[in-house]
Amino acid sequence: MPEFLRIKGLDICRGEESIRLRGVNYGNWMLLEHYMLGLNWIDCRIRAEFARVLGKEAYTAFWDTYMDAYVREGDFQFLEACGFNLVRLPFSYHHFEDDLRPGEFLEEGFRHFDKVIGLCRAHGMYMLPVIYSVPGAQARDHNAESLYGESFFWDMKAHQERLYALWKEIARRYRSEPVIMGYELLEEPVTDNIDMLNHVLQSCIRAVRSVDRNHILVVQSNMWGQDVSSLRDELFQDPQVMPTMHHYHQVYEHFKQLKEYPGTHDGIHYGRKELLALQNGHFDQERIPRPVLVGEFGMNFHLHNNGALMAMLDDIVASFEERGFHWTLWNYKDLDAMSLVYPRAATPWKRFLASPAVEPFVKECSDAGNAFAAQIQQMAAGKGLEKDWVEYMPYHVGQVLQRLMLSNELNALKKYSRETLVEMAESFAFENCEVRTAAVELLKKYTLR
Repeated sequence: MPEFLRIKGLDICRGEESIRLRGVNYGNWMLLEHYMLGLNWIDCRIRAEFARVLGKEAYTAFWDTYMDAYVREGDFQFLEACGFNLVRLPFSYHHFEDDLRPGEFLEEGFRHFDKVIGLCRAHGMYMLPVIYSVPGAQARDHNAESLYGESFFWDMKAHQERLYALWKEIARRYRSEPVIMGYELLEEPVTDNIDMLNHVLQSCIRAVRSVDRNHILVVQSNMWGQDVSSLRDELFQDPQVMPTMHHYHQVYEHFKQLKEYPGTHDGIHYGRKELLALQNGHFDQERIPRPVLVGEFGMNFHLHNNGALMAMLDDIVASFEERGFHWTLWNYKDLDAMSLVYPRAATPWKRFLASPAVEPFVKECSDAGNAFAAQIQQMAAGKGLEKDWVEYMPYHVGQVLQRLMLSNELNALKKYSRETLVEMAESFAFENCEVRTAAVELLKKYTLR
């Protein structure tokens, strides 16, 4: 029987034993993302449009199979063999609550949690649920389920109250479940109202603690988990609250453009020292003497050559180990972008996405969106307009065009039978996936010590 994990100083402990958590994110299951799935737009709209265009029978055939196939015994046998002991589970509030019936909790989300808890228990792992999308969207991003770049969560008390109520209900149900490592209260918040950020996190803590004093609580800082100064000391009055951070070197243009590692960009050298410096400001164990979880980091496996990728990944993970951080890689499974396993090219779903009915239109939309965004940015140059919105223009134009891409993708699916849709969804089952062996073997250096 697993024991509840507890924070003791800078350590996470199981009883008197210090434990290091090393694991993966299980994304693209309870929160779909377009680049990981191949259907464009945001999770709730993908599912809603699928049902509207293809009908209830087709919807049930595909999505029931998908939700089953994506998380199975074979996946957790593999994760255990890799030495991982933590699964970070992103989820959308839509699995637990209907916007038309707020406060009436759905059993669907809890069934999904129970499935993962059972698999984690059988394979000696812990689970960390983290809410990625909340009512109103806490950021302007697709993974927060922002339709067109809007974020209303911070300005509407009713949205915030729904978040507190959901966490209270989750904590009430799982307060006696030691397989749950803790609860991560809000994914990648982005706001210019730091007072409100801390008020929301403190309110989530109070909601959980009103029913559950057993679990660790994990709080993420502003600006996608990268500004630890936004987390105020008051949040850590509870000794079982710890911070988390995200680390993505690819968002920095000089690392994105590197062809070799170590290497140079615009005549400047970039190596281990420069790579690890990107973590500065993301954690502060002097002010917050608690363990640190790196909840997300990862590699875009098509950005650099394989040697450079593995060298960067090695340096990143080694730095976490040296600093005593806990970590969960982004991501375990996707189409073949940032994952350890991915569907084979010959699977029905991959063949569908590569078909003449789908792939060319996606490229045309992407090219058109990039051209339009570049034109808008050129028009805005030198006019003193809000920098954030101007720089984000390509992303938001892409969000709008995803609606068209999804429409085309769903129209292309109309001709397929129920049986074929089931086969497409089965493409994500572990037995139909390739393993990214080089990355797995590198990580085993740290997980199988």
